[in-house]
Amino acid sequence: MKLKYLFIALASSLCLFASCEKEEATSLDSIKLDKTYLSIPAGGGNATLTIDAKEAWSFAEDIVLGKDDNKNNIYGQLPAWLKASTLSGGAGKATVTFSADPIDGGREQEMHILVGDGETKTTQYIIVRQGSLEAVKASCKEVLEGADGKTFTTTGTCTSIANTNYGNWYLNDGTGEVYIYGTVDATGSYNWASFGIEVGDVVTVQGPKTTYNGTVELVDVSVIKVVKSLLKIDKDAVVADKAGDEFTVTAAYKGNGVFVNPSADWVVLSGMKHIKGQASKTEPNPADTAVVKFKVQPNLDAARNCKVEFSSGTSTVTLTVDQAGLDLTVSELLEAEKGALVTTKASTVVAKTTKGFVISDGAKAVYVYDSGANAVALGDNVVVKGSKTVYNGVHEVEKVSEVKVESSGNKVNYPAARAVTPEALTYKAGEAEYITLYGKLAVSGNYLNVNLEGIDSKVKQGSIVYPVDDLNAKSFDGKDIVITGYFNGLSGSDKYINVIATSIKEYTPGSKGTYANPYLASEIAALLGGGSKFADPVFVKGKVSKVASQYSAQYGNAQFWISDDGAFKNDPAKDFEAYNALYFGAKNWVEGNGTVKEGDEVMLYGLVTYYAKNKVAETSGKQAYLFSLNGKTE
Repeated sequence: MKLKYLFIALASSLCLFASCEKEEATSLDSIKLDKTYLSIPAGGGNATLTIDAKEAWSFAEDIVLGKDDNKNNIYGQLPAWLKASTLSGGAGKATVTFSADPIDGGREQEMHILVGDGETKTTQYIIVRQGSLEAVKASCKEVLEGADGKTFTTTGTCTSIANTNYGNWYLNDGTGEVYIYGTVDATGSYNWASFGIEVGDVVTVQGPKTTYNGTVELVDVSVIKVVKSLLKIDKDAVVADKAGDEFTVTAAYKGNGVFVNPSADWVVLSGMKHIKGQASKTEPNPADTAVVKFKVQPNLDAARNCKVEFSSGTSTVTLTVDQAGLDLTVSELLEAEKGALVTTKASTVVAKTTKGFVISDGAKAVYVYDSGANAVALGDNVVVKGSKTVYNGVHEVEKVSEVKVESSGNKVNYPAARAVTPEALTYKAGEAEYITLYGKLAVSGNYLNVNLEGIDSKVKQGSIVYPVDDLNAKSFDGKDIVITGYFNGLSGSDKYINVIATSIKEYTPGSKGTYANPYLASEIAALLGGGSKFADPVFVKGKVSKVASQYSAQYGNAQFWISDDGAFKNDPAKDFEAYNALYFGAKNWVEGNGTVKEGDEVMLYGLVTYYAKNKVAETSGKQAYLFSLNGKTE
């Protein structure tokens, strides 16, 4: 079959040179043809051949149409793209009309006409070409989808070599893989060794496409260009000690050297040695070898990772370096880069969902998403190993590899809850803030959404995230509730404020102590002074009557008095103290923030208490905050 293709290639070349001349009739003693070269337009059409034979004739069945189940060639008289009005005849004159469908490009087929029998048997040759045989540049995918007989030029990587006699191998450019069936040099010879093609090389070839039993092939291709491009390394990942480390990578390559590019400056190239043409464990076929040494700097921060890119010729491979870091508090974890491997210092479990849990270091909190794989309880002190991420705009820990319980039964303390409902349309945060939402619960399957009081539910709603059974969340369906817990991000194009609940309670909209109906300073003082206690946060409003201790960065809070009219009465029944009240958003005051002064109208939100020793009604220390100042919030 290979000799047949060689003849076709030479015959096609001769036809190219002769195509500009008028085709003359040719003949043998037993058969005459009005032409031996027929042309069909690229847009489709017909070409007619006149045969004058002295004996019976027929087209030979020597065109490969495919392969059978045993991979033997199946032969026929015509290629699949060409049709003929007849393929045989008797003595005398006959007309054969060839036809083909349109094609973008060109293709051709040589065919043989057999005349007579026995010793008188004669073979005549004709070629039918359609369109132009100028090669078309194409991807492997375009070759696979292209027309049989069309000539293509394509570039890809040699992925494997099947036969070195004829040069049969596979070429892949990422869009698909094409089988190369035969590789010829400038003389049309099969001279595989002269090309120097090896697995991994990037090769540009040119040749006609055919399909054998469903397998697309480029046949007897010419090699346009070979780029030596093999590159393999002996490892794809390294775990470095946090105190600093060294490691070595052995790279086998067949390009012009090996180039190394770490993505971070804490991984440093410390040396490289090249060994020419040596077989190795990495690459058993003789290849050049580079022994590359690296030094990893000590890590005084969170766990981190770095990508090291190796390149040679057009090949690139990547190695990942992971380095352990210091154990982090939750506050430090929030500052770590997204994707960093992190290990926390022992932190307290303060909330749970069916898919994870929230841990706190006393100052900040973070959600650990582990799909519920780790059994922890509220009050457990745990060490968590995982990966830092950001989900729905909020810092989290995912891909948890270990949760170690250091102790159990520890006291769970919650910070001042931020009242989010009144500022729901603008609220956002990058961390798991402790918040309060109130509204009517609507349960739909596993969705527990909250129609927030005073807010258009088409614009903004609350949502309870994976509540644990202990909360009996679904039992509140259709009821007005207050949900307190940790913010878990905005979802649904920021429509839903997600909260990991620590408590769910019923409440009466518009009752005293709500945002819509806050307590006056004199009202709250009288109630508390009379012995009533409030278990839940409330809103209290008044005017600043006396500043005892202004907001400062040192303490982050302030002490001041409020009354109904802004006058300090020195009367426990009429004065109310904002004791160690936090700043807006239940946060510590920092330099640059505003302060309060006498006469300011304020609203406070949080827990309140009665300090019996001084007979004072006041906010619980650092459990309440400045919600609004002269009608404005921040």
